[in-house]
Amino acid sequence: MNRVFQSQCFNQYFEPWFFRTAADQAQLLTREKPTYDAAEPSGNSVAVHNLLRLHELTTDDRYRVRAERAFEVFGAMLADSPAGVSEMLLAVDFQLDTPKEIVLVVPAGRDDAAPFLAELRARFLPNRILTIVAEGEELERHARVVPLLDGKTARDGRATAYVCENYTCQMPVTDSRALLEQLGSVPDGLDVASRSGILESPRWKLNPISDAGE
Repeated sequence: MNRVFQSQCFNQYFEPWFFRTAADQAQLLTREKPTYDAAEPSGNSVAVHNLLRLHELTTDDRYRVRAERAFEVFGAMLADSPAGVSEMLLAVDFQLDTPKEIVLVVPAGRDDAAPFLAELRARFLPNRILTIVAEGEELERHARVVPLLDGKTARDGRATAYVCENYTCQMPVTDSRALLEQLGSVPDGLDVASRSGILESPRWKLNPISDAGE
């Protein structure tokens, strides 16, 4: 996913939204840029959310800038018709919150992380990124792209969890219940009123865009 966004987003000609079809696809009368979130979320909402996650993982600020440009384009829809872009609102919430950064380092296979994953799946924690990596060569390779992994180890040969915020981590734990305690001690971030204020920002009051493309 990182390579796809790198190739399509980081040039001087990129548009602040995503089209349904590729630029080099067969000639079409129009290229749709879907914006409406129904039972199936639109590609733009999913892409913007993924850009923010990639920024958290890689610290590459170009992902954040790209997502914020999309927010500006979709600002009128977010402010005036939020029910139609419900999935993108999740991306807005992610951007305004302080996402929890969770790293699970396992000594061998991902099965070692099962107890931690079971606890995480039972807890509502929407604004987070989660990385599972095996100690050794895999961790070293991934750490070149995800700085948060640097220096992380599986303590005493056991699956180890790190709960971080703004790239500052708490003490590593090897017990799933201790992980939940650490997650419970992390502040919830901005309150609802603070989050909703961004929709009133003048720079978001732009003309609505059309689903029609080029």
